[in-house]
Amino acid sequence: MKRKIVVAALLCLALVTVLALAAPLASAKADFAEATGTETYYLPPNPVTDLLITGNVAHWTFNNVMRIESDSWLLAGYNTTHLVVLFDPMTGAGRCHGTYQIVLDGGKGVWEGTFAGAITLVETAQVWDIHTAGRGVSGAVSGMISRGHDVNGEITGIVIAPHGF
Repeated sequence: MKRKIVVAALLCLALVTVLALAAPLASAKADFAEATGTETYYLPPNPVTDLLITGNVAHWTFNNVMRIESDSWLLAGYNTTHLVVLFDPMTGAGRCHGTYQIVLDGGKGVWEGTFAGAITLVETAQVWDIHTAGRGVSGAVSGMISRGHDVNGEITGIVIAPHGF
């Protein structure tokens, strides 16, 4: 009988310990913030040297730098991208993918990530519809996660701060 009481007491003690250790984890929550911005070319690509057309497929690889204007400190800065575009030279429709690095204004941090999307032709204009995924690698955004949507330079996104802002 004593042995059953001792085992039950140890099990209760173990359960209380696990619950006590897990309580801070359960109460921790991530913070979320939305951010919007507009991209404009700062250093545009050179299409003459970076474009290869073979048959009905054009392959365009280039680096460029764009300025992102935003009311949010989480997005305003300079975006350097490496972009690969495959498209039909007759219609302008195709796909794109690449990597980016955003250096935030005021030395507040750096985002790095990837993107991919479609290029469609609406009437006579190209529409670039791109989805992004990134992570903060330095400064105030270190450890944060971003997901975004960019349509012709108009950016909307969400930032997830696992440990709060």
